Amino acid sequence: MYLSRAFELISVEDYLAGEQEANIKHEYIYGHVYAMAGASQKHNLIAMNIATQLYPKALDKGCRLFMSDMKLKANAHSFYYPDLMLVCDEAADDYFEEKPCFVIEILSKSTERNDIDEKLKSYLNIPSLKAYIIIDSQKLFIKAYYRQTDLFWEERIWAEGQGAIDFPCLESNLSFDEIYNAISFDKK
Repeated sequence: MYLSRAFELISVEDYLAGEQEANIKHEYIYGHVYAMAGASQKHNLIAMNIATQLYPKALDKGCRLFMSDMKLKANAHSFYYPDLMLVCDEAADDYFEEKPCFVIEILSKSTERNDIDEKLKSYLNIPSLKAYIIIDSQKLFIKAYYRQTDLFWEERIWAEGQGAIDFPCLESNLSFDEIYNAISFDKK
């Protein structure tokens, strides 16, 4: 467990050891450890909708699709728990991955700022990453970043069911209906 005081930095080694004993998940950002909150029903349904559609395709391609319990080492100083992550390279470690093909974060009110700011900056610097897909759980809205070159990313936005969302490495896509299946939003 983490035996730090407020503002005391924790080493990567202590963080990784602590996570193996922890009752709740924590993300690690430059020496600071942050507990993760639980997710909403909509958040969980979106993740499950995507996973059930993409998991067989991942197996066919020899890849591994992870849901929220596998850490991603984004860089030497940051570890996150993406909502979904596809990895087609060899495993980095039993407890974290380093070379995702794509990462999906599902926005909630409490994670929105972090997912579209801090994580975006970290994820887009991962050399293996081909797409970072952000899915809103409060409304029908998806934003994705697709790698075009080592330095250039294309931003794509979908709202209210426009088109299909591409998932690189699987050569597949999903419609809004498949992603938001069984989820209703209040029309105000």
